[in-house]
Amino acid sequence: MARGARSNGGAANRFAVGSPAQVIDALVAQHRAGATHLTMRVSWPGMKQDDVLTGIETLGRDVLPEVRRQSSSAASVASASAFALK
Repeated sequence: MARGARSNGGAANRFAVGSPAQVIDALVAQHRAGATHLTMRVSWPGMKQDDVLTGIETLGRDVLPEVRRQSSSAASVASASAFALK
């Protein structure tokens, strides 16, 4: 087994695949787990260009703004909680 791999194949929670809502949930969960950067692959061999462009548009219009909103809200709540604990 590769270093850092788990018995589930090591890929659990690494990929955000699915509907926009599922991808948002996965990316927000990764952020809450400490991820601060991500790499996205938006095309695969054999995909039609229209499908690739639609995916990119969906990421930019629907997914990433919502991930930013939820992540900044979570950070604000965490900061407020940390401040209240002092």
